[in-house]
Amino acid sequence: MKTAVVGAGIAGIRVATLLNEKGWKTYLVEEHKDVKEGKVCSGLISRKTFGELDIGPEKIVLNTLHGARIYSPSGNMIEINKKRAAVVVDRGKLDRELVKKYRGERLFEYKALSYRNNNLFLRHKKGSGRMIKADFVVDASGPLGTFRELVLPKKIPMENFVHAYQARYKGMFNKNYVEIYLNNIAKGFFAWVTPESRDRAKIGIGVLLGLDPKERFNQFVETYNLSLGKKLGDESAVIPVGEPIRKPIKRNIALVGDSAFQTKASSGGGIGFSLRGANALADAIDKEIRKKARAEVTYAKNLSPIVKQLELHWKVRKFYNSLNETQLEKLFQKLKNVRIEEFVEKYGDMEEIDRLLSIANPRLLPLLPEFIKFKII
Repeated sequence: MKTAVVGAGIAGIRVATLLNEKGWKTYLVEEHKDVKEGKVCSGLISRKTFGELDIGPEKIVLNTLHGARIYSPSGNMIEINKKRAAVVVDRGKLDRELVKKYRGERLFEYKALSYRNNNLFLRHKKGSGRMIKADFVVDASGPLGTFRELVLPKKIPMENFVHAYQARYKGMFNKNYVEIYLNNIAKGFFAWVTPESRDRAKIGIGVLLGLDPKERFNQFVETYNLSLGKKLGDESAVIPVGEPIRKPIKRNIALVGDSAFQTKASSGGGIGFSLRGANALADAIDKEIRKKARAEVTYAKNLSPIVKQLELHWKVRKFYNSLNETQLEKLFQKLKNVRIEEFVEKYGDMEEIDRLLSIANPRLLPLLPEFIKFKII
């Protein structure tokens, strides 16, 4: 049985590698020459996710973060301190290290066009065509999903995506904290400064589709008077921030990673959940090949705990987007009054947020109206 994986990002590489290691024939199809092309990623991942990568820190880690500073529209700040809470990795090096582990056939610089009767049709960037036999196709092609319409009954509305722009700069930065800016400049999302070191950082912004992210980026830099040095590069892409797909599989076509909305809608981060989604899918395909269980059933079952967490992130995103700047400012002040940072430092997790959202403490009673709205939204 042959499996074609379309898209050599985190999820695609992981699925292809796991299946190949089990002895199954795999193709890894990627339209770019290099695995990192076409992606926007701040490189910020939790310690838990880093441990799942099984890559030496000396190869990919640029910085270790000890907390976050979150700014309201007026500049009010909540500072969260959590020693060694996360690391900043070089996303290009990360993908290249992962793809080194893949020993199957690579079809790079090929764009997947269509899939019919177990035939995957490809086109090389130089124009030549190719057809490969594939009993199973995995769509790991990214936010827009090459074959998503073959799996889902309806097209996903555009409000479930944001358009992000990010640039890497030289300058002077506090290497210990990621900075998050909540305001209407970054309408529908937020702006960020992720330090790679004391003198380099990635500065980015996400906005609703239809708005110009680069224009909003320049407005953000000017408004907050960010002192930036030489620009070292930039990138722009769409990020999925909608509801996770509960059953991203139909017969022999499956979605994984960004294609399946296995990203945290609260932050746009997808490395950790993409890895777990890939593990879930590889296990499901392996069981089907061995005739132990149908992949459709196993994948949905494996994804259940992952989807549970992702749905909470999605509710956070919906709640945040329901607030105007005045409401956000009032909520921010309430959070400061109850010293929310103490709860986050004790119970917070970048990925599994159910524990934080289930805290019962009298100090949090002033937040009851917001909590009720969050629950019913």
